[in-house]
Amino acid sequence: AAEEAAQWLVLLEDDASELNRTRFLEWLRSSTLNVEEFLRLSALERRLRRHRSWPHDSAADLVAAAAANAGGALLP
Repeated sequence: AAEEAAQWLVLLEDDASELNRTRFLEWLRSSTLNVEEFLRLSALERRLRRHRSWPHDSAADLVAAAAANAGGALLP
């Protein structure tokens, strides 16, 4: 659920189209764990953005840069 929540966070930041918002709401409604994980990651992102050293790059750009630096393998 945490990985999916992170993917939704990135996707909605870059493309909050009607279709994506509808699919996101369906995903949220499918499990309370999904809601909990998304809220947890959203709160973390907000705290990090308030920190002075947090970059102004989008989450998608940060994920892409991390993937490039990790040879495309971010998670085991």
